[in-house]
Formats: sequence, structure tokens, C-alpha cells
Amino acid sequence: LVGLALGLVGYTFFANLLGHWLPADWAFILAGVATLLLGLAFAWRGKRPILDRRDLTSAWVQFLVFFLVTIAFLLISRGVALFDEPKNLTIISRMATGDIPPHFYLNADYHFRYHYGFQLFAATLMRIGGLLPWSAFDLAKSIAFALALMLTSLLAQRFSGKTWAGPFAAFVIAFAS
Repeated sequence: LVGLALGLVGYTFFANLLGHWLPADWAFILAGVATLLLGLAFAWRGKRPILDRRDLTSAWVQFLVFFLVTIAFLLISRGVALFDEPKNLTIISRMATGDIPPHFYLNADYHFRYHYGFQLFAATLMRIGGLLPWSAFDLAKSIAFALALMLTSLLAQRFSGKTWAGPFAAFVIAFAS
């Protein structure tokens, strides 16, 4: 899961960087290639083998929980319109058409001074995955929230050394955020 989170951050970074100069399709595809190559470079330079069966036998439970948490949050977030949805859907739609960094939707002469990581990931899901803006944004938020909870759980287990601390910390973060 840590590798998945690092890959998502790396992908978003490369998509943002390449989106300044390339069309959206090329930026999103090449960001995936760059992330894959960077991951393989780090794996190749490491002391462990790139693919180890023991990793798959221990990680499948984490990925199953991640998938189920993502689905749960996706079902919860579908149809829930927050106060900033018009702004986010506008940004997602503009970035999916290649406007990276996005221009301010009320005045196109200015770049939108806003953190747009989730929106860029949603624009990728919209452009490459063929999703509608609201579905792409709901899926991007669900994946990000599930990853945050799972990483919180792993961190709490690592620091405390107790297996119950992970789910407890994730539960607290889920309702404290």
C-alpha cells in the first residue's frame, strides 16, 4: 500500500509536470510510464527482489481491505453534493481537456491558485477512464481517503507494535477528519 500511495503521488506529480507542455492524453499516459520506470529503477537498485511471492501472500488482505474501504466510501459519496462541487467539477473538466495548470473559471486570464492534486487525478480518471466529472471526483476522493486510512493504520501498527492500534487509529482518523 505504501508503494501504491507513492506511485499515486508520483503519477500526479508527473501528470502535472507534463501537462504544462503536452496535450492531456499524452501527459496522462507518459506520467504513468514515468512512474512505472521510476518504480522499476528504485526496485532494481534495491537489495530485495523486484517480485517476491511472500509479499503477495501478506499484502492481499491489505489490498482487499483497501478495495472494500474504497467501495464503501464511493457508495457513501455518490450523490452527496458538497458546497464546493461546482468549483471542483469545473477544475476537473478543464484539466481533462488539457488546461494544466487550470485557469480560473471565473476569469480565464488568471491561473487558478489552488491545490489541485485530487482534481488532477480525477481529470485523469475522466480522460483516460472515460468517467463523468462527478464520478471521477467521487472515485478519486474515495481512493485517496481509503489510502489515507490504510496508511494511518500501517503507521500506527509500526509505531506501537500492536496490531489493534492500526484499525483503532484508522477509525479515529476517519471520524476526526
